[in-house]
Amino acid sequence: MDFLADGENAVTGGVEGGLRVFSITALADTPIRHYQNAHAQPIKAVVPTTQTNTFITAGADAAVRVWDTRLADHVKEIKAPAPVTSIDLTHDQKYLVASYAKSVVVYDATSFEVVKQMDMTYDVNSAALSPDHATLVAGGSNFWVHTYNFNSAAQLDVFKGHHGPVHCVRWSHTGHHYASGSEDGTIRIWPYI
Repeated sequence: MDFLADGENAVTGGVEGGLRVFSITALADTPIRHYQNAHAQPIKAVVPTTQTNTFITAGADAAVRVWDTRLADHVKEIKAPAPVTSIDLTHDQKYLVASYAKSVVVYDATSFEVVKQMDMTYDVNSAALSPDHATLVAGGSNFWVHTYNFNSAAQLDVFKGHHGPVHCVRWSHTGHHYASGSEDGTIRIWPYI
């Protein structure tokens, strides 16, 4: 679930693969747009863009899709080789970061061309690229949070502290911190200097 850039609508995705767009100004129980079969399997992420009516979704059906609320169907699609576990747009919306299986793929957010693929030794549940595009943070099945140099793909550091798989990582807008959320019920804030 997230709010769209217009500040008047919110979008939510469900385990049944459906998407619903709600007007937050009308405060109605009925969605203003309902995409019943947006994905063939559960929706894993919904990410708004800076464009008023546009958002991106990722599903367990190995698809990443771009939507425009003025249209009845998605406008772009990326087929991944495995179920997508997360997506994130960089703060400047230049790159789309997707994770699936043991890989992180960074796409140009306009053309959807692959910019970089990084293969890991663990199942990646979430990944995010720093605001300056220099550092990638990833977390997954091994309970650890990893940082990588984005250009060389070299691992910079490993942080241990969660007692369950890491399901979400995100950068602060300043790039001075990133956060990780785990199945153990904790959210950790990590300094990045």
